[in-house]
Amino acid sequence: DEAHIYIQPPEGMTKHHLEIKIEPRHLKVGIKGNPPFLNEDFFSLVDTSESFWMIEDGELHLQLQKAHKGETWAAALKGHGQLDMFSEQEVNKKLMLERFQEEHP
Repeated sequence: DEAHIYIQPPEGMTKHHLEIKIEPRHLKVGIKGNPPFLNEDFFSLVDTSESFWMIEDGELHLQLQKAHKGETWAAALKGHGQLDMFSEQEVNKKLMLERFQEEHP
């Protein structure tokens, strides 16, 4: 139901330096006053009201709520780290099992 993105920010960077915009189909991450260093489309739709970001243990953590529950994403962002067909089938099987167990405890 979620996708997570972890980014190692430059040393000494705090939340006050960052400019992050999570849109239903697009993500922008940058340092205020500069062009975004990450300006990419999501693999699919994101529920922006349930998505958020935080700095955790010195790492930028974006938690994205998928708009379509149980949907398999090949990657969080389009064109990044595509799964091969076998791996995608295995992920789909796992998701279907988790969903079945959730609906039929």
